Amino acid sequence: MSARLGHVPVPRQGETFSSILLRLSSNHAATAHELCAMLWPKFQFWTRDIDRTAADTLLEAVSRDTGLARATLEAATLRDVVEALGFPERLQGSQRGILPVGIYHRIRRRFGQQYCPACLAGQPPYLRRLWRLEILIACPVHGMLLRDACPSCDAPFVPHREHSMVRRRCHRCGASLTKGQAETAAPHAAMLQQAALCALSHSLDDVADALAHGAITTPRWPVLDGVDNDDLLDGIHRLCQLAAHVHDSSRNSPKARRETWTLLQTRERAAVMELVGRWLADWPAAWIGWAKKHGLTRHYLEVSHGPWPAWVRVGFARLPYSFGIVGIRRPRARG
Repeated sequence: MSARLGHVPVPRQGETFSSILLRLSSNHAATAHELCAMLWPKFQFWTRDIDRTAADTLLEAVSRDTGLARATLEAATLRDVVEALGFPERLQGSQRGILPVGIYHRIRRRFGQQYCPACLAGQPPYLRRLWRLEILIACPVHGMLLRDACPSCDAPFVPHREHSMVRRRCHRCGASLTKGQAETAAPHAAMLQQAALCALSHSLDDVADALAHGAITTPRWPVLDGVDNDDLLDGIHRLCQLAAHVHDSSRNSPKARRETWTLLQTRERAAVMELVGRWLADWPAAWIGWAKKHGLTRHYLEVSHGPWPAWVRVGFARLPYSFGIVGIRRPRARG
């Protein structure tokens, strides 16, 4: 294939589509917005979550001008990640299982673009697809807690602004994104992440590669043995969503954020996953004790957080169905 452009970067294992474009822009001494607006003016790039929403026509145009195979570019999007998660899309503009970046015009209001300081410090710096997973809170390779904001000013990580990814500096204050104290995830949170990644490794090569070269090697709990991968991921998502609704680490956050598991920042999600991991370590007794303490009923769990996979519903029988009459229907008066 003949290409219009030179200095095209070689895509790395697990690299995102947006990251390839950012490195291409840097190679041509242009901002991401300038290069994409000049080469592909008919398409929107940085006012969209381009890794999740890239259309076939856009991939074909970029493939034609860069010489990169269309299949390579498609593999850099989140399409097969979404398919591997097996979650149906629920809300407009977001995808269950994928952290939202909350784009408004070219401003990102959410903290969905995570990064590992050690990975980003490598050569060349690039974004990994795995960093967008809601169940990823620690780097599978280095074991340290991921970041989703500038360690100095707490601004969201926006890779395309001010060459933030390439320069490894915050687009707002200019501070280094890779320096600072490294943190590690709590043990149960790391185990929960490992269990979810193992379920995904059967269908995603970059997950399998990260596990093969990773620093986190922890066994998973007996309750998860023999559970289908889709049911395991669905159950973990629902348990985390339930825990995030009432967990102490989120009490100071606005109510709308507390109810939305994927809008929590990395440290908050790590605390929620640690709680869910402690449940699974002594399942179902630890979870039932927590549910009774917070006054949860089977009716509430099914209506507000269901449908649950079978391996989670095992503990439901020991909870009251409700604390009052639900679903009452009065006979309609005749005549």
